[in-house]
Amino acid sequence: MMSADPSSILSLSDETLLMIFKYIHSSLYDKNSSSSTLATRDLIRLSQTCSKFRQLTEDKELCRRFAFSWSVEEGAVVSFLSFVHFFKDTPRAGWVTSLDVTDAYWIPSELLKDVAVQMVNLKVS
Repeated sequence: MMSADPSSILSLSDETLLMIFKYIHSSLYDKNSSSSTLATRDLIRLSQTCSKFRQLTEDKELCRRFAFSWSVEEGAVVSFLSFVHFFKDTPRAGWVTSLDVTDAYWIPSELLKDVAVQMVNLKVS
């Protein structure tokens, strides 16, 4: 197996990459952040980048809270298939404790229900 180019992001340690991913994801819950609605979309897209990123985005701390509060007009929509694959065959759904689907009209309700059923730790408020 070839080693990663030292100037590549893949050459960073898993711990460093997780810190970066947590920063991206935590901006979702920072009310002062202008990119707050992009974090979940970005995390899903990171998981599609490569197998290393897919594995790292399965981190339990990253998977506690998700919000889908962006709209098509903002150009921030990931496909509903990406949404399903993000949770399918991974432990992610079982770790979710908070899910905001404001303006997530682009996710078919049956698909959302199928994924939400797997979220056994989801807290209803």
